[in-house]
Amino acid sequence: MDQKWLILTSHVCVLGPDNKIYVGSLNKGLFSYNALTNSFDVVSYPTKLPIKTLYVNKQRQIMVGTDGKGLKIYDPIYKTFVENKYNIPTFDFTKSKIHSIIEDKAGDLWLGIFQKGVMLLPANRSNFKYIGHKSILKNNIGSNCIMSVCKDHKGVLWIGTDNDGIYSVAPNGEVKSHFSQENGSNVPSTIISLFEDSDQNLWVGSFFQGLAKLNKETGHCEYIQK
Repeated sequence: MDQKWLILTSHVCVLGPDNKIYVGSLNKGLFSYNALTNSFDVVSYPTKLPIKTLYVNKQRQIMVGTDGKGLKIYDPIYKTFVENKYNIPTFDFTKSKIHSIIEDKAGDLWLGIFQKGVMLLPANRSNFKYIGHKSILKNNIGSNCIMSVCKDHKGVLWIGTDNDGIYSVAPNGEVKSHFSQENGSNVPSTIISLFEDSDQNLWVGSFFQGLAKLNKETGHCEYIQK
């Protein structure tokens, strides 16, 4: 590939955390400069990305703003694209035209979106560590109503829902398990209360099926008969 042509037709370039120069082309996608061969190597992606802007964030990732294919995130250390972790229920990232990106001192991300305006993706939406479908970073326990919560002796958060069974969330915020009738568990659909006893058993109070003891590993419920 003619390097002069590449430079002339590309729109942006940044210095990555691996000390390589990355160039974004509107027609040809993403390239990295190879000093050994004095040429540009293609950064592989399933489709050609129409790149409008590049930005290196505080996590040492390259944020790629495209003209019609949303926001992509490239990890130059592991040489792979990672999943876009930002979730906005009212906005479709897959087809958006992101023409500018900047991150402020608080870690908030500001996006300039063609024909839409400016979008703020805050690092923290509030002082509460919100978990749920409206969260930008922690959309991991569905959208059903939360009926009960219990933290066990290991710091795992057990979350009972209305018609979506039980979720367990590790202290780091990652979902450990989701037990529901849809994925093969006999756990009640609607959970009214959760309680861990002194023997570390987790008890489940349900709306229709009474009281049960939950096996935390398998999701099987042992129901207490009348």
